[in-house]
Order: sequence, then C-alpha cells, then structure tokens
Amino acid sequence: MRLTLPAKYKRTGLHVWCNTCKKVVTKSPCRRVGHSMVYQSRVWNPNTKQADLIKSWSNLDVEDAYLHHQEWKQLLVENEYDISAIQANYNEEIGESPQNLDQGIAWYLDYLKDLNVEEFEKKNLSEDYILEQKRFINRFREALIQKGVKIKSFQLNKRHLGIFHNYLENKGYANKTYNKHIVGLRTMYNAFITEGFTESNPFNRITQKYTVNNPDIVYEEELEQLFKVISYDNGWAQVGKTRRNFYRPWLRNAILLALYTGERRDGVFLLKWQHIEENYIKVPNFKVNRKQKIEDHHYLPITEDVASFLLTLERGGDDDYIIEPCHANRQTLKDQCSKAFSHFWSIAGFNTRKEFKALRKTLETRLWDMLGDKSKALKRHKNLSTTIDFYLGQKQIMEQLQGQKLFGFLSELNTKT
Repeated sequence: MRLTLPAKYKRTGLHVWCNTCKKVVTKSPCRRVGHSMVYQSRVWNPNTKQADLIKSWSNLDVEDAYLHHQEWKQLLVENEYDISAIQANYNEEIGESPQNLDQGIAWYLDYLKDLNVEEFEKKNLSEDYILEQKRFINRFREALIQKGVKIKSFQLNKRHLGIFHNYLENKGYANKTYNKHIVGLRTMYNAFITEGFTESNPFNRITQKYTVNNPDIVYEEELEQLFKVISYDNGWAQVGKTRRNFYRPWLRNAILLALYTGERRDGVFLLKWQHIEENYIKVPNFKVNRKQKIEDHHYLPITEDVASFLLTLERGGDDDYIIEPCHANRQTLKDQCSKAFSHFWSIAGFNTRKEFKALRKTLETRLWDMLGDKSKALKRHKNLSTTIDFYLGQKQIMEQLQGQKLFGFLSELNTKT
C-alpha cells in the first residue's frame, strides 16, 4: 500500500516508513511495487540526543496516525522519555474488554464496521456514516490532545466535556453540527455501557443546542436560474492550488430525477430501469434495505411531466442505472453531484445557500400542496409529524394560496440533451 504524508504533517516527527526498504520514504510515495509501508513516529530523545524513540502505526490513515503520534509524544513527556514505562499503553492487541478510552474507541470503530460482532448485532451502516462518526471521535481526541489531557480510563469529568465544548465553539460550527458531534459521542458511550465497559454516559450532561426544523425547498425561479448557469464554461473553480471543473453532463438529469422522485442521492444514483413500470415507479427503500436486508419499497405515480422527462433519457437494459450507467463507482457520482450542485448554486447568485437534498423536500412540499395529509401515503414516513417536521417547507405551505406552481416550468426542460 502506497502512503503519502501531506504537507501539514511534515516536520511533526511523523514519517512514512517502508518495511521492505527499511528506511524513511523521503520522496513519497515509494514507487516500488509490493512494498509494505506504515506511518511511523520518530521523536527526539533528550536523554540520548537522538531521534531514537520510534513507534510504527499499522493499518491507520494519516489522520489517525497523527493523533496517535501526538498522544505518544505526550506520554513520553509524562514518563520522562522512558519507553519501557509506557509500552503497555500501546499494545496493538486489544483484549476482549477494553481497559481505557483509547482501546474503547478502537473497539467502537470496529463495532461500527460489524467486525468481531455476532450476526444479530450487525448494523450494515453506510461508509459515509462510519466516516462521519470517526471524524466526531477524532475531533474529540484532538481537543483533549491540544490541552495536554490523557484519559486513562472511560471516566470523563466536567473539564473534559468543557474542553470539547469550547473546541466545537471555536470551530464555529452551526447548532445542528454541534449537536451531531455530541450525539455521536453519546452514542459511542451508550455502546460502552451496553458492553459493560462503563456505567454512565458523560455526554448526557451536555444540553443540545436549539435548532429550527424549517427546511429549504427549491423554487421555480431558482431552478430556472440554476439550469441557466449549468455549463462546462461555468464549471471551473479554484480549489486550493488546483483548478477544477465541476460540470458533469449528467448533472441536469440527476437534479430532475431527484426532483421528480424525492430520492436521496443514494436513490438517484441507484435507481435502475427495472424500477420503472408503465404507470408508476417502484422505488426501493435503499437505506432500510441496506440495513435490514429486506425488500421494502414505495410507489410514485408517473405523471405527465415525469413521463416526458423519462422519454428524454436513453433507456438501457433493466439492470442498468438510470443516471450514468457506465460508471461503476456510485459513491463517486454521489460526491461529484453534491459538489457540482453546490458550485453552480453558488455562481447562480442566490442569497440563500441550499444543498442537493433540498430537492427531496421540494417534492414532499408539492405533494402536500396537492394532496394534503394524504401525501404521506405515497412516502415512507408513516408518522405525519415526521413528514411535517423534516420535509415540508413551511413558507411554501403558507404561500400556497398565492398560486405558486413549483414544477410549472419543468416541461420546458424535458428536451433531449
């Protein structure tokens, strides 16, 4: 596996080590095929006047390796650079019952991936969710490291919680993002309690911040303006030192498919032609089906405008994806779609920032306008309050008597591209 060391981690004492060449890789990545590489800490030892305090971090990405590197340097200082005194703290083999928070975190990340769990415990969580939880945990660890705090058990006190609170505040996160961090750490500690590692959840002491569930929807004039600016020439943007183009030929169709079906990005890029029937679309519940390994679905009627849109697309075989069928990596398409939508939205000149997921809420609001609470029968949410709280734009409902026609112009867009 070829590893690289980003510029921000250089001169920190963290290096890339090639186990085959037996040397630090100075011109990364090592070009020799089949060579085994790891991240390695090399810390200056004031007792010997050499950088001979060496520790390798196997099977870790650079962010995790850097966090371990920082913790290890702190332990060395606390133990006057006596490596024998701290060796037990970094035993790579974690026992059946983790004894401290570091070991507990390692166990929890494996638990999220369904490693070393019984069949009935498997959760089939998405990679995106696992990576998000990992980010929350790493930020918590980073907050403690910055203050020189080392947790030697599972117990957290008010000072530890305060450090994390201040860290999140200083980052300037929105209330919703702040809450997601707290819920993520709270969920981890609930798992610790279930396994008997600890008896209490310190994150229950933190009150979540107030948020307002009044989601944005996309209006007719916004869609018109958005489609006007989607082009190859407008796709260019400077990202760091690199100039990138966010335009994708399939973006327009992905937006329309999301608008007509109300699907998340998963659904937009996983829908296949086999799901299209004569008068309706049989939409799998991709999120539930992945977790529970069942075949749950709901139906969406093929209205006149939906039929017109589908006729503009090049139909493939039943097992072909509707959007960009030749691209095997659907996760890449999802990521590209979000970034492209945000890019073109930003150059369209709108005052309010909206994301791709607003298209889902737009359909929910339109169905509510047309059908009232009967609209929930078409969707997965059995609880009416869930539909209202999370998927209905309240402003649109209040203005419905003013004749707002959300999809009134879409027939003009349903032409082959």
